[in-house]
Amino acid sequence: MPHFQILLDENMDRRVMTLLQSWITVGQIGHEVGRPGMQDEEIIPRRLLQAKRVTLLTQDERIYYRERLHAKYCLVVLPELSPREIATLVRYLFKQPSFRTIKDRIGKVVRLTTH
Repeated sequence: MPHFQILLDENMDRRVMTLLQSWITVGQIGHEVGRPGMQDEEIIPRRLLQAKRVTLLTQDERIYYRERLHAKYCLVVLPELSPREIATLVRYLFKQPSFRTIKDRIGKVVRLTTH
């Protein structure tokens, strides 16, 4: 599997990937990684645990569970926003001291809001 720092959930708009690619390596489940239609139960054991320190970006609230904490990946649940707003929010998040490097992000499960 190619190494990506960020994986987008299959249901996220591909424009998010285009906006993020200028500063970080990004792939999307069902396109660059895995197969179309992968279920949440397959993503974690088959993709996140096999990947090398990756951050999954999703808008699927069902995947947000604190029990999903793991030392090999980071989960970020995003609100429903435009692709440009999502890219801006992710860049802002990755500038925060606790998310600045891959090492800082790994092992976290977070839900972002705009409030």
